[in-house]
Amino acid sequence: MIPVGLKKRRPIASLLQSEGSRRAIGPGPLLAVLIVLFVVLLIANLGIGAVRIAPVDVVAILFARLGLDLGVEFPSQHDAVLWNIRLPRVLLGILTGAALAVAGASLQGVFRNPLADPGVIGVSSGAALGAVIAIVSGFTLLGNFGLPIAAFIGGLIATAVVYVTARNYGKTDVVTLVLAGVAVNATAGAVTGFFTFVADD
Repeated sequence: MIPVGLKKRRPIASLLQSEGSRRAIGPGPLLAVLIVLFVVLLIANLGIGAVRIAPVDVVAILFARLGLDLGVEFPSQHDAVLWNIRLPRVLLGILTGAALAVAGASLQGVFRNPLADPGVIGVSSGAALGAVIAIVSGFTLLGNFGLPIAAFIGGLIATAVVYVTARNYGKTDVVTLVLAGVAVNATAGAVTGFFTFVADD
């Protein structure tokens, strides 16, 4: 005999499940909201600074650069500040954020684990070690690009070590991943501390 309480709970659970499925927001509306928010924040960021530019002027300047006149008059100083100073800075920030997002998604995709994080699996420590080695050894072969390339190689080596260590029968175990990351973090941190200690500066 089924208790009365269970008979009452089942319809409620199914009702809540159906209501939750109805209220679920699809990717389309969410993407539209994020795009609108991105455009609003972009215009606001281009207008904020030592020289304040109204949002209407920001839009007018951008369209004027594209050859479209909106009939809005704006000072030439605002055009120079926005086009030569603020727009390159904002575009660089957008590209940097997009690169970080792609790197994070790629990292989680390679390890097939949503817990994969550069700080957890030792990528950050490996990159720091590569940069420290380049600084201590005086690596100047590639000029200004030598330091970031050395950091990239260090992070890549750390990723490979963690990936090979945590890989087991074609799968990546969460516990093994975390333990391998902790080991790589500790090793890279110790070597970084050693090079920092023996360095002249």
